[in-house]
Amino acid sequence: MAQIADTHARIKRGRAVKTSVDRDEDKGDLPSARELLAALNAMRMGDFSVRLPGDRLGLDGKIADAFNAVVAANQRIAEQLQWVGQSVGREGKAKDRVKFSLTDGAWGTQLQERGLKPGDCPDAWNLTHAEDVAAVARAYVEAGSRLVITNTFGANRFVLARHGLVDQAAELNRRGVALSRAAADGRASVFASIGPSGLMIMLGQTSAEELQAAFAEQARAMAEAGADGLVLESFSDLAEIRAAIGAAKPTGLPVVACMTFDSGANKDRTMMGVTPEQAAAALVDAGADVIGANCGQGIAGFVDVCRRLRAAADLPIWIKANAGLPQMAGGRAVYAQTPAEFAGFIPPLLDAGANFVGGCCGTSPAFIAAVRERLDALVH
Repeated sequence: MAQIADTHARIKRGRAVKTSVDRDEDKGDLPSARELLAALNAMRMGDFSVRLPGDRLGLDGKIADAFNAVVAANQRIAEQLQWVGQSVGREGKAKDRVKFSLTDGAWGTQLQERGLKPGDCPDAWNLTHAEDVAAVARAYVEAGSRLVITNTFGANRFVLARHGLVDQAAELNRRGVALSRAAADGRASVFASIGPSGLMIMLGQTSAEELQAAFAEQARAMAEAGADGLVLESFSDLAEIRAAIGAAKPTGLPVVACMTFDSGANKDRTMMGVTPEQAAAALVDAGADVIGANCGQGIAGFVDVCRRLRAAADLPIWIKANAGLPQMAGGRAVYAQTPAEFAGFIPPLLDAGANFVGGCCGTSPAFIAAVRERLDALVH
């Protein structure tokens, strides 16, 4: 799998790919690294008019397998960019079209509405309240989501240890995927959610190796359960999300890597001071297939973050914003933004380069339905 990551990285950077066949009259003219890069990027965005399987490029054995694995991953990513098979032309220009996929909304606040108490472990509900968990995914699919995540955000051994559930890590992750898959019932893809550990490498609380091992345990269980992809959410530390990407890539599934930009004077840095440009460069280098931002602030602030991510990387962009900033009422976070207000920011997000759009904290199936309505209007 290291060869796959290495081959992928070299192709994305436009470097020459070593082959056993020289460019000569007998063997024919092989595509250049630049042409390979263009073809792979086209596949990422849903254009399969150019097919370049490894065995037809003169790539030897394991390198051919590595290239083909990259192509297969890009095809899976592109499949997620088919929101009801439609695309939208920016500013009405047919030649400048963006494909997009509608994801889901918040899970934590939805589980709270179903009885999850502050301090309880949401992931444990995959075993103790399975129908409630499935109901969240089902509600989003019925509202229009074409991609839903899973109730596994905190199902890594570091977080689960705080609840005495570390021995159930694999089971909770498999069950989380199974519940979302059953609820989607073929109507939506399922990307399994992986959140941060809550520990910091720089403080000596853990190491990159320990983090990668914990995330790998999650990722393997999710892949075994049939997840269509993996989404790393709400990270603020580049070292930690690099470890998570390193753990996720060996599954062969598309990997979405998202950071939370909620700090700094302009709310355009992560808690660790990472800018969108720094995040994009690091996530691409680490091997992410999709990059993005989620949580931390209201949707208005995501437009500029999205634009900066798009300018810094030629990968699909994932955006899931909060329903404004919360106010505490009765010990609970209350979000004042309405579904219609939230959906009003979707066109600017698409113009800024977003490919996957959805909601985070405070959003609900009503928000997704409003976004779906806005997207329908753009398509038609």
